[in-house]
Amino acid sequence: MGISWCIVGGESGLGARRMDIAWARLLRDQCWKAGVPFFMKQFGTVWAHNHKSKSMKGDIPHEWPKEFRIRQFPAF
Repeated sequence: MGISWCIVGGESGLGARRMDIAWARLLRDQCWKAGVPFFMKQFGTVWAHNHKSKSMKGDIPHEWPKEFRIRQFPAF
């Protein structure tokens, strides 16, 4: 059956850990190669704090690096 959709996001809330941007980039690239839709959900609380985001979850796409402003959906 395979993978039909990849949703990626950093942890949010108290005790959230830092998301590894290189990991997200690797997943994105693997999805592109395999033709799997990639959906970047959020960068997480640590990223949001470090980048002074307006959201505690880091879920405002226009604040992200352009390479991650991807919200693809599968065709069911």
